[in-house]
Formats: sequence, C-alpha cells, structure tokens
Amino acid sequence: MMLRTYLPYRYLSPTGSLHRLRDVAMYRGDMRRTLERMLTLVEDVHVSFRRNPSPDKQDQEDIPDDLHMSSKAVPIPAWYREDCESIEWVRSQRVAEVDCVHRAAIRAKRSEKDACMAMHMQELQTRHYISEHRKELKRARQQQVRDRMAEEESRTRVYVDAMAKATFLHQCKLRKRQVELDRKAEAKARTAMEREELDENTRLRKIADKIAYNQTLKRMQAADEAYRAKQAEKLFEARCRKLMHNEEMRLHRLYTEVLHRERLRERKERHLMHNDDMYMQRILDEREKMRLRTMEKTHRVEMAVEDVRSHQWRSLEAQATIMGLVRLFVIKQFGFFDGHVQAIWSARELKALAAHVQHFPNMLRVNIVLMSSIMGQKRDPPWKVALRWLRMAFRDGYKGPTLLRNIAKCYVKLYEAHLHDNDLSTGWSWYVKACEHLALQASPSFLDEMARALYLLCRFQHAAEILARIIYSFPTYVRMPTVIFRAAMLMWHLGLYEQSTDYLLHLLESPPAPWTDLDLMFLIARLYLLDENKAHATFAYDDAFRRYRVHGFHFQYPSWKAWVGDAAVWRHFGAKALAANEYLVAKDLYQQVIKRRHDEVQVEHRQEVGIFVGKYRDGVG
Repeated sequence: MMLRTYLPYRYLSPTGSLHRLRDVAMYRGDMRRTLERMLTLVEDVHVSFRRNPSPDKQDQEDIPDDLHMSSKAVPIPAWYREDCESIEWVRSQRVAEVDCVHRAAIRAKRSEKDACMAMHMQELQTRHYISEHRKELKRARQQQVRDRMAEEESRTRVYVDAMAKATFLHQCKLRKRQVELDRKAEAKARTAMEREELDENTRLRKIADKIAYNQTLKRMQAADEAYRAKQAEKLFEARCRKLMHNEEMRLHRLYTEVLHRERLRERKERHLMHNDDMYMQRILDEREKMRLRTMEKTHRVEMAVEDVRSHQWRSLEAQATIMGLVRLFVIKQFGFFDGHVQAIWSARELKALAAHVQHFPNMLRVNIVLMSSIMGQKRDPPWKVALRWLRMAFRDGYKGPTLLRNIAKCYVKLYEAHLHDNDLSTGWSWYVKACEHLALQASPSFLDEMARALYLLCRFQHAAEILARIIYSFPTYVRMPTVIFRAAMLMWHLGLYEQSTDYLLHLLESPPAPWTDLDLMFLIARLYLLDENKAHATFAYDDAFRRYRVHGFHFQYPSWKAWVGDAAVWRHFGAKALAANEYLVAKDLYQQVIKRRHDEVQVEHRQEVGIFVGKYRDGVG
C-alpha cells in the first residue's frame, strides 16, 4: 500500500504561509534558500489536509479491499496472513507515530513562523507609526515656518507702507516749498519784465512818432510833386484829346461811307439771294408736281396691273381647282402649252384639294409658286386672295395663333404694296388679337413683326419698347443684328442719339444686310453731329472716308470734308436707306441732300454774279 502525503490547504494557498515566507525571504534577502527548504519540507514530511479523513481510517477502509484482492489473486495460508496483518498493524502504528511527530514539528515550525510574522508585522507597524509621526512633525514645522514668514511679511509690508507714506509726505512738503519759491521768483521776474516792456514801449512809441512825422512830410512833398505833374499831364491830355477828336471824326466819316457801301452791297446780295431762292423753290415745286403726277400715274397703272393680275390668278386658281394640276412637257416663251397633257389627280382627289385649299391656306401658296414656275413669270404673291382664304378659315372656326398672325401679316403686306391706311390699322387689330396667345408672346419673330407694324403706324416709342424686349429677352434670335439696327434708327428719331450710337457701334463689326461698315460709320458720324459732339463727328467722318476708299468707289475726293460736302454722297446713302425701308433715316439724309444742292446752286450763282459784276466794273473802268 502506497504511503500518502498531504499538505494543509491553507499553507499552499497564495494567502498562506508560502506567501508570508516569500515576503519574509524578500525582506531578509535569502528567498532562494527559503524556497529550497520549503520544497524539501513538502517532499519529506507526510501530512494530510484537515478536511480529509485520517490515515488510520483510510487504511482501515483500504484493508478489506486489499485483502479481497489478495484472496482472489493467490491463496495464502492463515498463519502467513495473521503474521502479515500484525506486521502491517505495527507498521501502521509506526507510521501514525511518525505522522504525529512530524505534525508536531510542523506545528512548532508554524508557530515559530507565525511568531516571526507577528514580530515582522509589529516592526512594520512601528516603523509606519514612526514615519507618520515624523511626517506630522515635518508638517507642523513647515506650518510654523509659513506662519513666521507670513507674520514677517505682514510686518515688512506695514513698515514699507509707513516708509512710503513718510517719503510721500516729505516729497509733498518739498514740492510745496519749491512751488512757493517758483511762484515768488515768477512774480519777481514778471514785475521786472513788465517794467522793461513799459520802457521798451515808450521808446518804440517815440521812434514811431518820429517815423510817422518823417513819412507825413514825405507824403506832403510827394503830393505837391504829383499835383504839379497832374497839372502838366492835364495840359498834355488836352492837347492829345484835340488831336484824337480830329482823327476820330476823320475815321467816322470814312467808316460811315464804308458802312453805307457795305449795306448797299448786302441789300443787293440779299435781293439776289431772294431771287435765287424763289427760283429754286419754283423749280423744286415744279419737280415735286411732276413727281407727284408721275407717281399718281404709276400708282394708277400699278393698281390696274394688280387688278389684272388678281383676275388672272383668280381664274388660274379656279381652273386649277376644277382641272387639277397638270404635268407639262414643253413650255414655250409666251406661256402657251404645246405637248402631251395628262391630269394628275382624279375627281375625288380634286375635291380633297379644294377642301385643303379652303382649310389650309398654305396649299394655296404652294399652288401659286408652282404655277409661277410653270408660267416662267415671277410676281408678288396675291395677298388679297390669301387674305380671303384666311378670313374664311377664321370664320369656319380655325382661330389658332398662326392663322391670326398670317391674317395680320397679309394686311401689313397689302399696306406696303398699296399704302392704304385702313389695311395697316386692320392688320394691327389682328396683331392685338394674336397677342392673346402666350405662344406668340414668347416668339421673337412675332414681336419683330409687331414692331414693324408699330413703326409703320408711327408709334415709334412702342416699337422701340418691343425691340428692346426682343434684345434683352431673346439674345440668341437669328435676326438680332437687324433688330438692333431698327432699334438704333428708332432712337435716332426719338432724339436718343447716344443710345443709338452705342447700338450702331455694337453692329460695326458684323453689320446686318444690306448695310456695310461704311454705312454704319457714316450714320454714327451723323449722330455725333446731331448730338453736338463735333470732335467725335470729325473722327467718325474721317474713319468713314477711309472705309470709303477701302471699299473702292470710283469718285475721288481730296479730303473727308469735300466728301461730306458733296450732295451725291448723301443721295447715295439716302437711296440705300429708302431701299431698305428705313424711312426716318432716308428722310434725314435727303434733307441733307436738298440743303447741299441748294448751297451748291447758291455758290455757283454767286460765282456767276461775281464774274458778271467784275466784267461790268472792268468795262466801266
């Protein structure tokens, strides 16, 4: 049976004797030897835990098991068994005694160790008490030192304050004494200075009186001399006045004669100028009457031709509606058809064509274009016929914005062709109806057409406002250069020369058709002259003259002044403005033409009269 050894649990735990022994070893400095002794004790001493059963009881419990195992293994004789049991009993007794001895030794060692630990703990507590007592004494000494220092500092502060107060009072006394001394010295010096100043003033007054007396004496002498000189000058002036009067009377007689002759010559020239003006006015009246008669005849002929054209186009439309479009193989010079002719549409398609022409007026325009190409004659589109079809579509209920716009456009075209005011006013009423549609209000081309109608109605302010709206609201409009040019012309007419000049300068690099940079620079110079800015006008005319040379005109002028003074130049620009339907600009330019023609005729007439008078004087002489 194995010999079992047990150690108490509390001596093996981290808080037991091993832990205390480790602390003692670390304190004494022989930790390795202590651990070796402890390991030896664990290996050699046979002890058991308190909570486990005693070795005797354990052996008694194990004996039956051992006997049972031995009886099963080998049959043993009874005597040998008794002997073994006695030996085993003796051995167990010896073991128990040894265990008791060892337990007593362990208890002795443990008590010794507990006594060492208690002594050690008592020593630690004593040392801790001594250190705490020393700390308390140190704190008390430090507090006493601090109190002594604070008391000494307060006594020092009181002493310093007393010394500062005494020093301040002493300094105040010194300053007061010094102030009194300064005041007395200043009063003494002031008294001395006043006395000196009084003496100096007395001396200066005497000197000033002496100087004043001398100056008065000199002034009296000078006055006497001046009086004598004045008397001599008066005598000289009297003599000169007599001579000047005689000279003035001679010059007066001469100037009176010259003035009388100049007035006679001026009256004669005024009479000649009046006669020339009457002559030119009579010539202009005759030419105007001839122009009006020619215009009236031309207008009547145009009206007759237009009536004939309208009857012809109406008959052609009726024939095209009845017969349909035809295909032509040979077209001769005078419009007669020769060749094989074949109808394109059937009777059912002809009815559909008539319905389309009635409800969709664009079909009528296509038909007219086709017939014009077939006939080989280019004419203006029949606005009256188109207007009639559009009015019919409007009465049938087709009241869309495009239809209203086309009706207004037809009326404006009729006015431009025949100049009937009723057509223009009616077209403007249709434009007003079309404005009710938001789609047209956001269309720059429609606003451009409205501005054109207002321009023809002489509502220049409203037209300028609409063009300004196009410029600021639709900067990407295709016809923006033309819109800016028209706005500039309207501002010209409204007297806003500066804004008009800015617009034309903006268009100078890319002028709208049919205008060129030469035309725009000439108009800019004219605007500067109307704005009474002669310096800028001179520069602009010079620039326009250079552009005139660059464009390669045949007429040559020595300078820009001669170029501007020629009426043919103004007539050229006026005709261009009239062709572009810019009537306001054309009016101003033609007025300048008339003025320059009148000046040219007057200058030529004066030259002729001067030559005649010179010859007459030479003959008389």
